[in-house]
Amino acid sequence: MKKCSYCGKEYSEEIVSCPIDGEALIEIIPSKPPDQTAPKTANPCIETIPWYRKDSTAWTAAVLGFFCCAPALWIVGILCLTGDIYCSTRPNGRKWSPTSKIMVWILIGVQILIWGLISRYRNKVGVR
Repeated sequence: MKKCSYCGKEYSEEIVSCPIDGEALIEIIPSKPPDQTAPKTANPCIETIPWYRKDSTAWTAAVLGFFCCAPALWIVGILCLTGDIYCSTRPNGRKWSPTSKIMVWILIGVQILIWGLISRYRNKVGVR
């Protein structure tokens, strides 16, 4: 196919100039359809998210923080307050819901309560 550079009307390959206005015709190059064989990622923008804002890192830190290393849980709590945690398994970079963030803060509250009970028991028994 060819197209008139002036009026934009399309003509077959045999015609050299536009019969309406006499302008030269330019050849139309058909665009390629998108490659259907290319693998699609579940979340194309997940590569741009920092590692500490991904849900797998946050949940790992929350669980380890609750059972082993308290500051890890506190860091997840701070991350929830200062920004969003992104789900790497969900399409379009879906963020943690408010429920997930509240669960982290509940874990922090339970942890502080357990620490208080342990401290009270140790003081009562006299263990230092």
